[in-house]
Amino acid sequence: MERSVRKNDRRWEPASYNPNLKRCVLSEHELGGTSGLLKLPKGEKFPAHNHPGGEEVVVLKGELRLGQEIYQVGDYIYAPINSVHDGEAIEDTIIFFSVRKPTVWI
Repeated sequence: MERSVRKNDRRWEPASYNPNLKRCVLSEHELGGTSGLLKLPKGEKFPAHNHPGGEEVVVLKGELRLGQEIYQVGDYIYAPINSVHDGEAIEDTIIFFSVRKPTVWI
């Protein structure tokens, strides 16, 4: 079944691991993961975490450090199953993310 979330219908909520980050869940996956958007103000960080089901990220706005790498608008990142990284917004940033299984915060 098709699902859509219109731009004006998005619900942004504080992220549990950092209330300064805003999260918008677009869909929920069968294995407990989610796809969504994340807004990160410049300088804000998120802690190290594990991706039991892997993670896909696309930078839509700004610049993001994941682990030791810096990513810019249009960059795609695949974090394999059980990979661990932290992150920081170098600029005001928006990313699309998709995880098949729930993220484990360390």
